[in-house]
Amino acid sequence: APGPGARMMLRKPVLLIIAARAAADCSRHTHCGSCLSSDQDGCFWCYDNGGSCKRVEQSLSPFGACSASGISLDAMTCECRPDVYTSCESCAKASHPSCVWMSAN
Repeated sequence: APGPGARMMLRKPVLLIIAARAAADCSRHTHCGSCLSSDQDGCFWCYDNGGSCKRVEQSLSPFGACSASGISLDAMTCECRPDVYTSCESCAKASHPSCVWMSAN
C-alpha cells in the first residue's frame, strides 16, 4: 500500500489539472456578460488589449497584467468601459445606471 507521501504527490497534479480547467473555463468566454455570469466564479473581465475573460490568480497580482482601472468583476458593470467613458459626464448616464465615476484624485 502506498504511504502518505504518495497521496501528497497525487494531490498536486490533480490540483494543477483543476486550476488549468478553471482558467480554461474563463478564457472560453468572449463577452464580458458571459464571463461574469453568476456561474463563473473566479473570473474577471480585463478590458486591456481588446478585452478577455481571465481567472483571478492567487498571487500578489490577482489580476495579472490588467490595469486596476481596466477590470470588471460584476456583470452589471460590463457597460462601464474605462476606455470609452473618460469623464463623469460620459459615465453617469441613465443608459448604464450601474456605472459610477470615481476620480483618480
